[in-house]
Amino acid sequence: MPEPTTSAPTAGACDERFARLRELLTGYLDSGEELGAAIAVTVDGEPVVDIWGGWADTERTTPWQRDTITNVWSCTKTVTALAALVLVERGLLDVDAPVSRYWPEFAAAGKERVLVRHLLSHTSGVAAWNPPMTVPDMYDTPVVACGGEVDGVRLLSPRTIDLIFDTQSSGPDLVLGAPLRFGIGYGLPSPAAVHIPDRRVCFWGGWGGSLIAVDTERRATISYVMNKMGTGLLGNERTYAYASAAFAALG
Repeated sequence: MPEPTTSAPTAGACDERFARLRELLTGYLDSGEELGAAIAVTVDGEPVVDIWGGWADTERTTPWQRDTITNVWSCTKTVTALAALVLVERGLLDVDAPVSRYWPEFAAAGKERVLVRHLLSHTSGVAAWNPPMTVPDMYDTPVVACGGEVDGVRLLSPRTIDLIFDTQSSGPDLVLGAPLRFGIGYGLPSPAAVHIPDRRVCFWGGWGGSLIAVDTERRATISYVMNKMGTGLLGNERTYAYASAAFAALG
């Protein structure tokens, strides 16, 4: 078995204007606050940051590689939302239709009036508690950034992308217990999302700190994944630092 080491190797490419991201990643790895992580940023569909470092295992014997697989938790919701929007674009899914049109059994137990848009905006009420529970009671991409077209292939029209930014709810979320704002499929800027600038940006994160954020005004997508969990509802200190540095570089 390889001998463990405390040094944290880093690799990858980083445009000079995003140098702060590499500095932050190296610093968190060296301090031990990060075990292994990767950060990617695209602008106009082209990678400007693709960096990674640290370790894939707690014993620090297996370096994190470019293709290291890690759990991103609820960041997968951004991919699911994009797939749903592609179906909307193709006329195969109507966000204003009852879910039971596509899944008849869903109508059971009084859910017949739940719409597709409700499932995509945390407003269906299916996964919430009434009344809301407290924490002690409980002991949970480039195509959009580029206007719907990448490499000459159009997946989404501007009209479909506009659905993302059509506010569906703004206020206390019954699942997460925080004041949030949702569009169709993504979170939108709100005071609770301190790392997201107040412009045409959509995002969502995963348990422990991972993040996907799409800035349609800068035509940029920011991704961060890691294997050392942090605390916080919409991220943690590392999430906020990386996101702030990336958005600052985008201007």
